[in-house]
Amino acid sequence: MRTFRGLTFQSELNLWISAFVDSLLYALSSVGFNPRLMLRGLHFYRVKGIGVIAVRGGTDDFYYMIPGREGDVDIFVKSCLNMGSVFVDVGANIGYYTLIASKLVGSQGRVYSIEPVPSTATILKANIKLNNCLNVSIHEVAVWSSKGTLTLRIPGSWYGLAFVSRYGGNIVVNSITLDELLKNETSIDCIKIDVEGAELEVLRGAKDMCLSKLNT
Repeated sequence: MRTFRGLTFQSELNLWISAFVDSLLYALSSVGFNPRLMLRGLHFYRVKGIGVIAVRGGTDDFYYMIPGREGDVDIFVKSCLNMGSVFVDVGANIGYYTLIASKLVGSQGRVYSIEPVPSTATILKANIKLNNCLNVSIHEVAVWSSKGTLTLRIPGSWYGLAFVSRYGGNIVVNSITLDELLKNETSIDCIKIDVEGAELEVLRGAKDMCLSKLNT
């Protein structure tokens, strides 16, 4: 609540309602879950240390924009990046690490922001535009061990938990390897991978060239 400020009355109201409901649910339920905004629609917030963001109501979008939520991961990513660095955000979601990296690497650096879920990529693009991140390139594909297509399953409105499914899913997306995507880069400073259990497949597609360029 100290880091989010609604830019509209409805956005601020949604934040308070959602915090109250989530507190009750956590107190009364033994099942773990990601909190989400209760009221649907598109909501806008100013987040301390991040910038202005758009999130989808009725989803877990805002949860992934909470500063410092991942503790050591957050600290490590920031420690790897300086002006001119190259950062690769695999599983960018709506752009938390992408927005942070864009500021840290500056106009001479580059950020590859990769998000395969079309509706999530739309919000990602909006957040990049809202914060004038001219050093970010967006790739609406899944990173995998080979080029082709993958079936993703999105559990309800928890878009951040989308995963590759071999038994049917919600959407079919194109896939590419990191080796192919980053073939023109000579040096990479940091790669963040968050793909709901498919991290090994991502690394298998990066073993020929990409990982040999990695500085961190």
